[in-house]
Amino acid sequence: MKNRILFDNYYIYLIIYAVSSAFKYLMFNKNNFVQLLIIVSLIWLYQLLSEKKKYLKNLKMDNEIIELEYFDQFLRERKVRLNRQNVTSVNYIKNTWLWNKFDCLQIIEKENSKAMNFKIFDKNIKESTQKVIIENKSYC
Repeated sequence: MKNRILFDNYYIYLIIYAVSSAFKYLMFNKNNFVQLLIIVSLIWLYQLLSEKKKYLKNLKMDNEIIELEYFDQFLRERKVRLNRQNVTSVNYIKNTWLWNKFDCLQIIEKENSKAMNFKIFDKNIKESTQKVIIENKSYC
């Protein structure tokens, strides 16, 4: 699963390419406008993609609390505990955009109607997430 997350964060590889291009420019004095354009566009791309990506590892729900374990975009394990009273809905969603196809656990908070999305890669986690949501649907 961690390898798939690394692949999903492809912009890290683009930043490495930009750094190597800058290094080549400094070492060999090649005045290449394309390299500068790539670096600027990568900085812009990084800002677009740096909204925090979360990758679901585990989901537990009961009458009072929703507990999530997930990897952040830098592959650090994180935990979140949410009070059920602060949650409007918990849904399993399939995103079918052209390049961005993934399964997702979506939790919508009551206070600001903000949606928290957790990408799901692993088949077993998909199945267990769907099962937990169906079992606890009456509580939401």
